[in-house]
Amino acid sequence: MSLKNEPVVVFAYDFPHRKTYDFILDLMAVGLRNLVVLAAPHKELKNTDRRVYFPRSLIVPPPIGTPDLCESLGLKLYLVDHGDSEKIRKIVDHYDIKLGIVAGARIIPGSVIELFSEGIVNFHPGKIPETSGLDSLYYTIKNMAPPGVTVHYIDHKVDAGRYISFEETPISLHETLETLVENIYQTQRVALRRFVDSYFARAVKTEIIDRPKKNQPMTPDEKLVTLSGFENWRAEIHLRQQTEALLVACKDGNLKKVEQILSAHPALLGVAGKQGWTPLIVACFNQSREVVRYLLELGADPNQAGAKGTTPAMYAKTKLINQENADYSILDLLYDSGADFSRLDSYGKDILHYVELSGDRQLLEKVAKYVRG
Repeated sequence: MSLKNEPVVVFAYDFPHRKTYDFILDLMAVGLRNLVVLAAPHKELKNTDRRVYFPRSLIVPPPIGTPDLCESLGLKLYLVDHGDSEKIRKIVDHYDIKLGIVAGARIIPGSVIELFSEGIVNFHPGKIPETSGLDSLYYTIKNMAPPGVTVHYIDHKVDAGRYISFEETPISLHETLETLVENIYQTQRVALRRFVDSYFARAVKTEIIDRPKKNQPMTPDEKLVTLSGFENWRAEIHLRQQTEALLVACKDGNLKKVEQILSAHPALLGVAGKQGWTPLIVACFNQSREVVRYLLELGADPNQAGAKGTTPAMYAKTKLINQENADYSILDLLYDSGADFSRLDSYGKDILHYVELSGDRQLLEKVAKYVRG
């Protein structure tokens, strides 16, 4: 029997609800047919903020009601409060269900969560713990957090449990608040599909989420103040994403992507990533020769070192050590562009020292020529 034939509970609402509708269709589309939908009734929440804080003009077709959807798809449907642990226990035991997926739910109590041996997975529209709570959009902007979706197994605390993954939403410089909200929503659907693939491949890895406390709901004034910083947030996040994309492209040797990013953001040529690695360092370390050539032609500094004073040449030699038929062309490119092979790192060592330690006599002879000039 295919693993995807295993029964899976979908926590949903019994009224027309976009995420419920889309998640059920997406789960069916990726091959899950044995879905058991637990649809909770509508509850009127106290102190619900219904103010409109930014324009909304995107057209979204209204979802079909959950009972009608389940009937048309031939899915098992139970109208049940998500806190009714006894009724849900009977359903779980009857179908031998191990996994639950949240498509629409209020707070699910611990007595229900513990019924699922594999857990209940949630898709939070923000990075946890930075954006925990209901106002995740506003805390994303306030805390300068990346936009996206946290996939996690829930526990008795809100927006906590076991972290699975974070699916980041790309941001453009033309992003509006409305398109941001829509794109984060669509990212939930992307994250759902990735989770399903990973889960049925038995490749899900988790770690405990460190969330001492969740964020409190913002007041209307706090939301307005937060939204006033949207453009600054957008610019910083976009630049951060482009930096990360540039470094990945340098690692992969994706010259076309490198050209595209630096054409739009030439100031990123000498940017340092989280490890203190510049695009040139990343390309040198990963032996991405054509990218190295391109970066040097643009004017990348061949002597701009990493956090510990490690030069691009020092990084470039790493994967050449004791390699048969080693290609030294990146070292040649660096030398021809003015790299100083006698530079010392923060430990007072030069490249000759490290190559000599490796015992690679051929590389040592090559580097010694660079040092002598």
